[in-house]
Parts: sequence; structure tokens; C-alpha cells
Amino acid sequence: MYGWLALESQSNVGKRAFAAAECGLCAHYGAAFRTRTRMLAGADPTLLVMVLDGLVEVAPDAVRVRCPLTFKITKRRAMDPEWGPLAAVAELQLVLAGEKLLDDKVDKDGWLSAMASSMLERDILAAGESLVARGFPLEELRLTLRRQGVVEADTNAGLDALAAPTGLALGMIAGWLAELVGRAEMVLPMRELGETLGRLLYMVDALHDLRRDRSNGRFNPLDHALGYLSPRRLAQLEAHVERLVSRHEAAFAGVSLFRHREVLEASLVAGLVAKARAGLVSVKSLPQPLLAT
Repeated sequence: MYGWLALESQSNVGKRAFAAAECGLCAHYGAAFRTRTRMLAGADPTLLVMVLDGLVEVAPDAVRVRCPLTFKITKRRAMDPEWGPLAAVAELQLVLAGEKLLDDKVDKDGWLSAMASSMLERDILAAGESLVARGFPLEELRLTLRRQGVVEADTNAGLDALAAPTGLALGMIAGWLAELVGRAEMVLPMRELGETLGRLLYMVDALHDLRRDRSNGRFNPLDHALGYLSPRRLAQLEAHVERLVSRHEAAFAGVSLFRHREVLEASLVAGLVAKARAGLVSVKSLPQPLLAT
């Protein structure tokens, strides 16, 4: 995803649950793929694994795994790296990383993206094959994500249209994962949560990147959709963000969880909403160009 998610809870219970999910993901990457993929076991997929853990009535087993980042003999407590939904999230994260790296290559974002793409190419291919074997609609996901370039080329595209590919892709993923864990009644609520999460992440990224994108002459959804941010347009932008916030809060409230609600609400909702509002404040402080960039 975009890297804006983080563990926001100060609860020791929440921290331990997050650490166990993260260690389980890291261990799965090390066992199922090459060691280099362990770097993908970050906050975004870890929180998604916690959502799936919360969706199932019986929690996945806890095991002990050795951490490759330390020289200690003592093993760490982790969620079972072989738990099917955790493995699916790990594979999805690899596929999403591949799409992001492809997008960076198309945008000619430098040698680092090209090198990372080359380093992970074999693992991304293996992850995609495994997802297809699990029944995931991989080609549909890729087509949805790759519509982003088409939408951005449309000079009439508004903020809703620009955020649609990300929202629809994460909605597709979240709905499929709900089905995977056997919660058919949660497919639609999870799809809605995934879509609102994707749209809000896209907006947070646009808000916080506006200054840098203008400095570098790069595409930014706010300049594309709104141009010169007059007071009236700033008010429209703020209203748009608050509508997204309200929809996202309602979507999370509609998901029934057996565990982790407090930590997930703090991290997926409150923390992200705070970042969106902080981004609005930063945008309002920017000097506005006379013409749209």
C-alpha cells in the first residue's frame, strides 16, 4: 500500500498481537520465498493479518520463530507462519509491491525501483501463481490497478475518479480475504472497508506529497483535479476529505470482529484520519501557484 499505516495503540496487548503477526509474516516470507522478501513484513500487511485474525472465532496457533535480525538463541512468539490467510496476505503484499515497482518503472522513477523490481521478480511471480491457485482473481486486480494511468490521463477526472482504482483494488482484496477465512456475511462489509481505506490512503498520500510533487514537477491528484487552490476549492477539498473520513469510520463500524477492535480502530481509522487532517493543514499553509501545475 502507501506506507501510511502504523501501529497506533499504546496497549501492551495490542503491541504483542501486532508483533506476533509481524513475526509470523516475516517467518513466512523467509520460509516460502527468498530472504530478501522479509523486508515486506511491514505495518500495512501486519494490520491486515490482524483484521483476519479478528474475523475468525478461533485464533490461529502461536508458535516460536527465530528472528534473523538478532543473534539471540531465544525464539520470538509469532502467529503461525503457515496459517493460510497470513500466507495469502504475504503473497498479496508481494503482488502489490510488484505493481508499485512497475508503476515506478513506467514513471521512470530511477534505478532503485528497477533494481528492486529485478531483485523481487521471481518471488512476485511465485506469489501470483500461489494466489491464482487459491482462487484469487489476480488478473482482475492487475487490470484495476493499471487503470490508474488511464484515469490520470483524463483531464476531467475528479478526486473520486482518481482514487477509484486504489479503492476498488483494496476492496476486492478485503472482500476476498473475508471469504477465505469463512466469513461470507462479512464479504460486503470488508469490501467496503477495503475501498474506503484505499481511497483515504490515496488522499493522505496526495495531501502530504503536494509540496514535493510541485517542487519536482510531478503529478499530484490535487493539482490535477482542483488546480489553483482558492479558498473555495480548499473548502471543497476539506469537505471531500471529511466525507471520506465519515464513510471510512462507518465501514469499520460495520465489520464484526472477535479480537483486536481497539488496536485496529486506532491504527486503521483514528491514526489515518489524523494523518489526513494533518495533511489538510499542511496544504493550507502552502503558497499556491497562479496556474495549475
